[in-house]
This record gives sequence, C-alpha cells and structure tokens, in this order.
Amino acid sequence: MLMDGVTVEYRRPDGSIAGAQAQVIDFDRPEGYGRLSGMLEEVGARHETLGNVLFYLATPPATFSAIVTQCAAAGLALRNVL
Repeated sequence: MLMDGVTVEYRRPDGSIAGAQAQVIDFDRPEGYGRLSGMLEEVGARHETLGNVLFYLATPPATFSAIVTQCAAAGLALRNVL
C-alpha cells in the first residue's frame, strides 16, 4: 500500500523550485504495486513513454525478491516484450 510519503523539492529545467510528495510503498502489500502500475500508465500516456520504464531499487537485499515478485504480479515486470 502506498503510505504517506515525504515532501521533496526539486529544481525544474527553468531553474524554479517545485515541491511534490514522494510516495512510499509497503513492500509486502500488493495494493501499492497496483497503484504504482496505474500511476505509471498515467505518466506514460502523458509523456508518450510507450511503456518504457526503468526501476531503480535502492532497497535492502532481503526485500529485493519480494519487490520483484510483487512487481511481476502487478504486471510491472514483463519478459520478452520485443
């Protein structure tokens, strides 16, 4: 499940500062991965990514397997798509 995240600030290409709420996913709850999938679809449609997504997992090694398994179950880890 996506939990309350933290407020982050970032610099836009024009130099202005913007803020956003970074979301956190509970590794063991499939609802969060479903929501992540929906968010990626929305961003993909807006920016015409054609489904191209890269995941960077800065997580403890013990959680990696659960995260990859949940990503696959949510349709976020596809093989042989070309």
